[in-house]
Amino acid sequence: MLPGGNSGDGVAGAGSGESGVWHKTVICWLVLVAYLYIQCENYAFAALPLLVFAASKVRRER
Repeated sequence: MLPGGNSGDGVAGAGSGESGVWHKTVICWLVLVAYLYIQCENYAFAALPLLVFAASKVRRER
């Protein structure tokens, strides 16, 4: 067993999709913020607090 987790590839929680902060909601927010940053930086900076809120909400639900 590797120290990174129970998966055989050495990446902690790589197969679960629900471990750490890499939840589907957080990934969707990251993609949205990246898209908004590419299109118009001002909108991305407005969305950053929502990204932090979504990540903290996902973390609290566990």
